[in-house]
Amino acid sequence: ENLVKLDLIRDGKFDIMEYARYYCEKDTEVLCKGYETFRSWILEALDIDIDNQVTISSVARTYLQNRGCFDGVENLGGITREFHKQFVVGGRVMTCQNKKVHAEGRVSDYDAVSLYPSAMARMPGFLLGKPKILEQSQLNKEFLDGVDGYFVHCRINEVGVRRDFPLMTEFKEDGTRIFDNDVKEVYVDKTGLEDLIEFQKCEVEILDGVFYDEGRNTKISEVMRELFQLRKQKKAEGNPIQEVYKLIMNSGYGFTIMKAPEYDLQIKNRDVADTYIARNYGAIHSIVEVGTNKMLVKTHKSIDEHFVPLHCGIEVLSWSKRIMNETMCLAEDLGISIYYQDTDSMHLPEDAVPKLEAAFKEKYGRELRGKDLGQFHPDFEFDGHENVRSVELIAVGKKTYLDILEGENKEGVTEQALHVRCKGVPTQVVKWTAERSFPDLNEIGGVRELYLKMLSGDAVDFDLTQQGTRTCFDSARDFTVKSRDKFDRKLTFKNEDVLLFS
Repeated sequence: ENLVKLDLIRDGKFDIMEYARYYCEKDTEVLCKGYETFRSWILEALDIDIDNQVTISSVARTYLQNRGCFDGVENLGGITREFHKQFVVGGRVMTCQNKKVHAEGRVSDYDAVSLYPSAMARMPGFLLGKPKILEQSQLNKEFLDGVDGYFVHCRINEVGVRRDFPLMTEFKEDGTRIFDNDVKEVYVDKTGLEDLIEFQKCEVEILDGVFYDEGRNTKISEVMRELFQLRKQKKAEGNPIQEVYKLIMNSGYGFTIMKAPEYDLQIKNRDVADTYIARNYGAIHSIVEVGTNKMLVKTHKSIDEHFVPLHCGIEVLSWSKRIMNETMCLAEDLGISIYYQDTDSMHLPEDAVPKLEAAFKEKYGRELRGKDLGQFHPDFEFDGHENVRSVELIAVGKKTYLDILEGENKEGVTEQALHVRCKGVPTQVVKWTAERSFPDLNEIGGVRELYLKMLSGDAVDFDLTQQGTRTCFDSARDFTVKSRDKFDRKLTFKNEDVLLFS
């Protein structure tokens, strides 16, 4: 249609470069309009010009600073920041007991509403002042209960309650993080230690740490609640500016745990590169030729120049885990099986949800289900269908699981669909592989068999180029980009233990 409209067809052929030129012009127009619209939204909602910002994270930081959320909060650097870095623990992602799971029957994906904004809204605020080192006489819970916050290195002497989804965590030899009941030493903040004692009845010995006793800046809670209500209002009005509020809420803590950059990259003309290299030879990491007259010089960057309010981000992460712990540990105490957790959501039996909600209201005095901060709601989606749930879950490892969804269409007819997650392999490639591995089955049956194969411990080969029909790019150090002819990924989940639920 475009070729006819542009009058580019001649004798049944067309000028592909002329059409590419038209396409690029339209692409640029769309990008320009998108930028102008987004800039106007940020100006209207936050009174910040994105032309003066580098990332959405820096926009969030500027906005929260302008609102006074970090007044009196210390930026940490050097050894102090490196010590606090040991306390940064992201969301828990694991299968039940770290085993493979195969659950048949109706399963609900119970999802937390805006988990990190909920954590910031609920926490008592950001710690003020500088950290102080704990003296030997202060390495006890009695002293720590009297200060505003602390970050301590502990030895776990006893675990009173072993959990299917433990609160303790450590790194395995291969560098991956695992949550396990048999962790011997942990680095936890005030919220984390209280949760260990409350939910796992841990007896701990405090070895060292730091504390804060200058109060808290409570502004973050007020600002997050305000942003959430604004987003809710704009969303109800159908105003797309609600995406701005969502972005700022979700970016409101990320910059606080930003790692120190290890390297600095500079591109120099060849005629000045030699002088620069000679003057900075002690810091040079590598040099790469770029084009015909440029040099990319990579230098080591001093970590002493990096300052962030790291303790704020650590506490946000801990409060987000507390929101999950309250719900999941209560479910386990009620005898409700949870099959899988992915940071802010959990898979559990659909018919057990009302029981969990009633028990939560009785214990905590709050409604668990809802669309407000701190609440949960079922979150499976199947376009054009209602009463969506999973009828079978196959979880073989972190970020790799399959849900066979079921829902009623507008005519009330029950239909099925797939909810596919496979870390490192796009859903499109999973379906393509299943189609070729099990040609006699339909899409749902083929993908199911593929996951059952991984569940049994067999290796599965994925061709991410789909025999050359799917483009995969490879970026070189000199900024050249080319298509990959071959990109294979083999997945094997060697854990032999499989938990069966029905």
